Amino acid sequence: MNLNEKDWEIARAIKDPDRVRELLSQGHKPDAFDLCEAARHGAQCAGAVETVEILLATGVIDPNARPDYADLTNVAGVEKDWASSDKSSSPPEIYKDPDEWYPLHLALTCSRYPANWQVQKRNMTQMATALLQHGADPYAIFRQTIRIYNYWSRFPGEPQDDKVIDEDADLGLTQRERREEREQYLLCKSYSTDSVRPLFPRKYGVCSIIHFLLQEGEFIKPVLDFLGSNLDLEHRDPQGRTLLLSACRSALGADAAVDGVHLEVFIGVTQRGIEHNPFPQPDNYYKANEIAGVTTTTSPDTPTLLEYLVNRGANVLAVDNYGKNALHHLLEARHQLRSSQPPVISASLRYVANNYGSLVNMPDKAGVYPLIAALSRIRAYWSNTKHLGTLESAIDDLLAAGADPLVRDPRGNTALHYLALSWLDDFGVRGDEQRRLCRLLLDRGVDSNARNADGQSALELYFTAFDTFLYQDRQGFSWTEWQDMDEPYAKIDEEVIRIFEEAGVDLTAKDHTGDTLLHLVVRKWTLRTYDRVLLLLSKGLDPMVRNAKGETPIDIAMVNEPGGLGLCATTMKEHIRG
Repeated sequence: MNLNEKDWEIARAIKDPDRVRELLSQGHKPDAFDLCEAARHGAQCAGAVETVEILLATGVIDPNARPDYADLTNVAGVEKDWASSDKSSSPPEIYKDPDEWYPLHLALTCSRYPANWQVQKRNMTQMATALLQHGADPYAIFRQTIRIYNYWSRFPGEPQDDKVIDEDADLGLTQRERREEREQYLLCKSYSTDSVRPLFPRKYGVCSIIHFLLQEGEFIKPVLDFLGSNLDLEHRDPQGRTLLLSACRSALGADAAVDGVHLEVFIGVTQRGIEHNPFPQPDNYYKANEIAGVTTTTSPDTPTLLEYLVNRGANVLAVDNYGKNALHHLLEARHQLRSSQPPVISASLRYVANNYGSLVNMPDKAGVYPLIAALSRIRAYWSNTKHLGTLESAIDDLLAAGADPLVRDPRGNTALHYLALSWLDDFGVRGDEQRRLCRLLLDRGVDSNARNADGQSALELYFTAFDTFLYQDRQGFSWTEWQDMDEPYAKIDEEVIRIFEEAGVDLTAKDHTGDTLLHLVVRKWTLRTYDRVLLLLSKGLDPMVRNAKGETPIDIAMVNEPGGLGLCATTMKEHIRG
């Protein structure tokens, strides 16, 4: 779009429908940008809603038109195999780019600014209905950016991509620069021609409006109501996801009512509580955030997103291009704002697991089972110290439905490897829950000595997981308070060792480099290193055992202890002398 040649008058007046009518009568020609701007602002502005209807009534604008700064071909930079089964080990992660969206998509995307949700929903319904009546295609596809680097490490012990934060900033800055350039024209201001050049190469995929709205937890009900019996339940997006599979990935959670919107709880949650609870279950997670006399609630009779689609006849056994079934998608759903609160899925997970048992032990094409996805989900919410309800209960629900506790991921990690890096070593309710699950899985026969493809045991991962400053920030302690945490942490280590000992673990085993647990502990200095050395010495580990490099734990401690402290090395030497 040539910004210098565009007629900006209608776009500047979108919130004033009378002015828009006047401009049209004067011969100003509306275009796709004007319609998109009106749809973008309509959720919070009734005037913009009316403008959408006015512009559509002219018959000049196709409701499926987009400004030409979007890739109208939907293929530029899109590799043919971007969503093929070959990508199963690392499916594409989409980075949202509203510049590619259609008016219908913009009209149903909830504003992030605080507002009355009933008013927003009414405005969005009015806009979407007008667009659909004029021929807007809810299945239309559009191009979106794919992240090159992943936020989530896939397997235990795998480091996070070190460039992920820089790439995120780069994507955000270039989007903002494009947006700000247009806003300067809207405000009749001059704009610098200097632009931000992307630092990272761009990769692209293709999405569908209706699937994207479902997955993002946006306001989908107007589309479902309009389509009625014409809704194509098994319509697949380019990644092979049906409507039900996309709904299972909802950022709000498939337990939400069919008219729920993710920002009702994720922006509405304040120190006081939420304005509306979109979950119909009487015991839902957000009940605790309701404000008496303020929060509006959802009737228990309201169907959830999953129930709505199942009741309409959706195929619950469907899988996508990567072999992922409904359980995988429920467990892999993430909130789009990377909230520390997971999407609410408990009721949906139990329904699918209990009624479609063939899915419970079905791996995807990369070899990931639903149980592994559930364990990986726990790791994704490391920053929240509160009991999030569905994280650990999902493991219980899958096991109750017949999940095999002995399955491994593609890297050979057992369930214990995942728990070892999921706050098994922390205090508070989440640490207690991880240790409960650890006992449960060991009782179910998971091998306490099992090693993954990298030759690591679960206990070895456990003793390398702790990070002093990361844990301090997570718990919110001051440094003074933090100094007193060594004793409760020491008791937790004793408890974990006891759990593994009762299951027959070999504490003296070596990893593929010849390191014992004692080598691993002294290699990384933390608040817990000294107490862990004492614990392992009390369990009979020998500080004079040499690894493949000929190093003893004493040698490593003498090099790694800060400031040449020598505390652990001295302790081990004294232990030898008796």
